Amino acid sequence: MTFSPFTDSYGMFSLLNSSELNGDGWSGSAHTLSEDLNFSDRNPCTLAFPPVLVDELIDLFFLRVQPSIPIFHEPSFRQKFHVGSSNNDRYARLSIEDALILTAMMALSARFSTNDFFPSAMSKDKGRVFARKANAFYAEALQSDEQGSDEGNEISLGFLQGCILLAFYEQTNRITTQSWLLIGTCCRLAIDLGLNEVDKDVMISNEIAIPTASPAEEHRQQHQHQYLTAEDSWVQKEEKRRAWWLVWELDVFAATILRRPHSINKDQMHVLLPVSDASWFSETPTESIFLQTDFLHEWQTLENCPNADERAWFLVTTLLMARAADLASPENTFTLQDTVNFGSTLNCFALLLPQWFQLDFVRAPFDERNFAANNWALLTIFMLHTARVLVRNAQYIKSQNGLENSAIVAALPTGPHSDTYLVFRAMEAWPPEYIIYACPFVSCTIIGPAFDNIRAALLFEPGGHGTYLSMLKLILKRIGTFWGIGESALSELKPFSPSLSSPRTSFTLHICISILLNFFIIPVFLYP
Repeated sequence: MTFSPFTDSYGMFSLLNSSELNGDGWSGSAHTLSEDLNFSDRNPCTLAFPPVLVDELIDLFFLRVQPSIPIFHEPSFRQKFHVGSSNNDRYARLSIEDALILTAMMALSARFSTNDFFPSAMSKDKGRVFARKANAFYAEALQSDEQGSDEGNEISLGFLQGCILLAFYEQTNRITTQSWLLIGTCCRLAIDLGLNEVDKDVMISNEIAIPTASPAEEHRQQHQHQYLTAEDSWVQKEEKRRAWWLVWELDVFAATILRRPHSINKDQMHVLLPVSDASWFSETPTESIFLQTDFLHEWQTLENCPNADERAWFLVTTLLMARAADLASPENTFTLQDTVNFGSTLNCFALLLPQWFQLDFVRAPFDERNFAANNWALLTIFMLHTARVLVRNAQYIKSQNGLENSAIVAALPTGPHSDTYLVFRAMEAWPPEYIIYACPFVSCTIIGPAFDNIRAALLFEPGGHGTYLSMLKLILKRIGTFWGIGESALSELKPFSPSLSSPRTSFTLHICISILLNFFIIPVFLYP
């Protein structure tokens, strides 16, 4: 079951690896994994790895993975598992959920390790041994539940966190049907745990409050009572929020890429946006806000929170992209005027972005202290561009049905779009050494819907030297060295591989573009 961008009006690239069709698309085969763990010879909840190696991979997780998958309260996590202690049995006799968490963590972080434990494995493949064991623990937990066992079958936040990490591993390795099903499990577990209503009490309080103060004071008081509770309660609630937003992000990504219905109704989320890791780790209760889901007001979510964490801004942009994808779907009932109005809200959101999202501020400095914040800023630029392309798709679809106001159709923008050039400027601002620490889902926005950025690089680069295309491919190559999804994205660019030094390059590129435009159902650019 493979989706191709040549028949998909807004697909990012062919999604399901061909090996899935042969039955080995997921590393989670229960029979193989049980044999791999050799359950008859050892406690299945004892990690058969040197504790020092486990410590190293946990350290790497918080240093290199947590910035893009912000899931754990690091001080509490280290205390719980006695990370770095002299107790050689600290990773023995674990519960299934703890074993799942640790092996999934190591599957994600091992790619960044230089330990001799991985003598010859490629970076992106170093985590396979841990992923196999994580899948085995996941399968065992489900089997315990099916058998009605009293041990290991209770729904818990810890089990959900392990599933989230495993889903991120699978989804950033190869996008398969099994990874899609695992994301669905995460969604249902999160809802069963009530994470979609973790802040419903705050929302109810807001609804019954009588606004007697100024708007600024009203906004300050809006969530004040939340912070009057004990600090440890706030820390625990924030952990639940983190889990929820990661599940929602997985659902949005998978549903958009595969053009399938979302498992989570974005209009029924009563969860505050996450705050910064610094505030959370220091247990400093910090104000946050709900994600607005009203069609034309989503962009205003953080209007009164200019100092919100960079990831919160990225999540709002993700919502805008998901809404734009809804507009681009031929099954929707939105009008052309709706798409034009929504496109205007994207411009408003771009103007609302804080100063540190401007490329001049992202460029310098870009170091170990702030690479996570800068990566989120760049990913926000890429995601916002994706939303704009999807809106242009939607506008084109609506303009062709012959039922729309001719004046609205005539007013639609044509010609090259400045936001596309902004994407290439953002790529130029991205230091190569920090690209691999961004959320690897960025591979899809690097290509753009229906190869938008590829086509722009080929058609509109000044001088036609192919530098933009080369830069784009090199970024994907660097991501692909560490993340399978980047390698898959790069493989989709094989039709765009003529030698740029060839005297026939210009002619060949025009042939490639002509073929592309003939295959696409919906033109992405509206050029005269």
